[in-house]
Amino acid sequence: VKSPPRSATTFAAASAGDVHLSLGGASEVGVVGGTTGVSSSGGSVEITSSGALTVSEDISIASDNQSITLDVGDLAIDFGAGAEITTGVGANRSVRITGGGGQISLGDAIGGLELSSSELAQISAGTIRFGGASTTLLSVGTVSAADFGGAAVELWALGAGGGIGFSPGAATTYE
Repeated sequence: VKSPPRSATTFAAASAGDVHLSLGGASEVGVVGGTTGVSSSGGSVEITSSGALTVSEDISIASDNQSITLDVGDLAIDFGAGAEITTGVGANRSVRITGGGGQISLGDAIGGLELSSSELAQISAGTIRFGGASTTLLSVGTVSAADFGGAAVELWALGAGGGIGFSPGAATTYE
């Protein structure tokens, strides 16, 4: 399933293959018609948006060697509604999160795309990668290994002058 760039308030998609969504402005993963959330039973999910993305329903994949990629202006995971971003159990399944105008903040760190400990706990994957080629600052505040649910965590600040910072008192090793 592919979509051209557009403004959307609430969207949902389900496919047996890859799902690629390109959105403009603030959007929400929700319920549309009989479809709930965004899922692929046999491919990857990629959502790109210049605006904020609110995840009110699950984003999921069900195949090995696939990933969920979110390149968004900001990200909010509605943990009160029980929404999750999950790859399920299997080989080489990952979640990749980039965006935030080049800055990503985890835990109680602030700036750019911010994910609280409660939101981090709603992401389930073998590997969770934060950042990428355009990330210039990755800030890590107070988080614990439990916030990542046993996933391997990768921090990538590969943009020009990129750096990774840890708040005073924040752990730099999680086991």
